[in-house]
Amino acid sequence: MNLKRPAVLSAYAGRNDGSFCKLLGEQGLGMVTIGGICVDEQSKSQSRKMVERGRSEFLVEDHKGFITNEVELARESGAIVAVNVRSATLEGYLDAAEAINDSGAVMEIDAHCRQPEITEIGAGQSLLSDLDRLEGILKAIKDEHDMDVILKFRGNVISEREIALRLGDHCDALHVDAMKEGVESFDPEVFLNVPDRIFLIGNNSVNDAKSALAVLEFCDAFSFARLANDLGMTRAMIEQLW
Repeated sequence: MNLKRPAVLSAYAGRNDGSFCKLLGEQGLGMVTIGGICVDEQSKSQSRKMVERGRSEFLVEDHKGFITNEVELARESGAIVAVNVRSATLEGYLDAAEAINDSGAVMEIDAHCRQPEITEIGAGQSLLSDLDRLEGILKAIKDEHDMDVILKFRGNVISEREIALRLGDHCDALHVDAMKEGVESFDPEVFLNVPDRIFLIGNNSVNDAKSALAVLEFCDAFSFARLANDLGMTRAMIEQLW
């Protein structure tokens, strides 16, 4: 992937709409991510359940209209725009891919979310337990649409190398959360397990220039999410890096 700067705003459910992504993109980021968004009836139903228990989510009935409008707004920042999606069905992914591609954005498959409402329908992190199915999703999107696709997943679930070797040819980047219990910052082995030929976005508690540079020692780009709640700190990080 060709980013003007190796800095990515990661998906943050219920917060990262087009306006927020535009604001963050204007700080000089290479890519911003809208979502996550549930894009089929099963995942939307589960998203409602999460809202009922107090979690922030995007509840959108017309997800294709939402994608079109929010991507258009976010693209005004000059950053590449990705859309993070969750679905229980292949049809949901393909339906969303059409809108994302038509909007000129990148699609990010969410194999990262571990909320039980999402994993129990075979979406989010549960995709990692069925690589045949995940490979089929990625291949189908690539077969039907000429578009960039990112796979986002959490490290230390199954072998990162296995995921990369099995699925790397079917996507344009891997977005890896290198979290490991008991490790203060991130587990570098997670990043080292991914072959150099694959564009790698690294994520784990980036909250300043120092932690961003630590990720860039191993990855082609870094991502962050919670830091974006403080625009001043985000600007300070970008100014220190560039």
